[in-house]
Amino acid sequence: MIFGRDPAFWTGVVKALLALLVSFGVLGLTPEVAGSVLAAASAVLAFYVAWRTNENAFALGIGAAEALIALGVTFGLHWNTDQIAAIMGLVTIALGVITRTQVSPLARGTFKRSEYELAA
Repeated sequence: MIFGRDPAFWTGVVKALLALLVSFGVLGLTPEVAGSVLAAASAVLAFYVAWRTNENAFALGIGAAEALIALGVTFGLHWNTDQIAAIMGLVTIALGVITRTQVSPLARGTFKRSEYELAA
């Protein structure tokens, strides 16, 4: 399973690719729908990272911040789809780098923690 090796990195790649698809209009979404999709993807993938890493609260906090930024940019600033995707791409990269340095993958996903479950 490719995501099991480094979930913080791979979920960041998925979010960045989604932002790229939105920015090029491949999905044909309105700005409101595009921002909502990016926010939902951020939230769902944050739960995945929290499940697969040793720092649940940190991963969920970063994901929540990313989702709120997506919603704020979409509904607060009324930017177009290209601008939303560009900002979310930058946010994804910046927060992904921070997340990647703060979490470690587990041998198997769980929300219960033991020091013996960390992947080698």
